[in-house]
Amino acid sequence: IFYEKKYVTLRRNVRAWFAHRYHKLPLSSSVFKKVIKYVGEPNSKTEFLAMNAHLGAFTQRLLKGKRKFKSIHVVHQSALHLKYLKESISLDKVHLHKVRTLKIPEIGKVNKVVDFNTIGYVKDISKFLGQLNKVLVKRGKFCFYIKSNFLNVAPNSVTLDDKKKIVKLFKDAGFEINYKRKSRIYKTELYLYGYKK
Repeated sequence: IFYEKKYVTLRRNVRAWFAHRYHKLPLSSSVFKKVIKYVGEPNSKTEFLAMNAHLGAFTQRLLKGKRKFKSIHVVHQSALHLKYLKESISLDKVHLHKVRTLKIPEIGKVNKVVDFNTIGYVKDISKFLGQLNKVLVKRGKFCFYIKSNFLNVAPNSVTLDDKKKIVKLFKDAGFEINYKRKSRIYKTELYLYGYKK
């Protein structure tokens, strides 16, 4: 029951309210910098897909850092997250997408994809990677950031912990992938990054 869609959305909405209320951007600068490092510095031709970032934090940091990009598609299950993001930024070059299920909507092609924890919750990782293949251009780059702790273990955590299995899933879907994991006593961070062949 902890992972049913309505409860997952409820928890995300509560976190969004607190973060918005206390003006806290729920994405550290160190994580943001690593994600940028793994997908490459954007330029005026960069078209992003950013999935599941709390309060659109990735997009907010892009804009605050005055980084160049052509457009960014922000996808989230929570209307509240998108509402708060809309109130916080100019929507010039920013396209908001509310989705009912954890899937990549039909938005055309992009050349960089960043994702925050989605892959830990999707019902079918292979199907999700097939959607990623369709939206990402050839040689386009991606980075999945997955953070977990003893209070928040994603349903797909066992699969994500299996490096060989994850690498095979990505390769079978047409991607080159790097697997970088950092474990501490209280949390684990995982970066899955690479490019479409």
